[in-house]
Amino acid sequence: MNSLKGDKHTDWIKMKTRLLIISIAVIVAMIVTIMSASYLTYEPYNPLEKIACENKGGIYDLDHGTGGRDDIRTWYCQMPVSDEGKECTDSSQCIEICIAENEMDATGMCTGYYNAGCYFWEMRNDKAHEGCILN
Repeated sequence: MNSLKGDKHTDWIKMKTRLLIISIAVIVAMIVTIMSASYLTYEPYNPLEKIACENKGGIYDLDHGTGGRDDIRTWYCQMPVSDEGKECTDSSQCIEICIAENEMDATGMCTGYYNAGCYFWEMRNDKAHEGCILN
């Protein structure tokens, strides 16, 4: 009889140990998920805003930082401008910015839309410079 009671006690301890191990594994997995999550904060995507923007001729896009903050991403409607494609030598000649194809270009073209970031050559004072825009 003692042997049967001991077996039930051992089984009960094994079950509690398994539950404890599973609980710890779940907690560790949650911590790893939280720790590895992106530090970026995104505003929710709004499909109705996207449709309204595109119906007006705009591009609904995710910016690359708001007000110089790289950790916040917001959706916005980027509208085209009237001087798109105009030849330029300086961004002051454009509604948006003057973009060159490479750093050797003496002239560029006014952009119709701009994409925030640092992946283009901006014309300033008749020279192409690496350009960056933070929305």
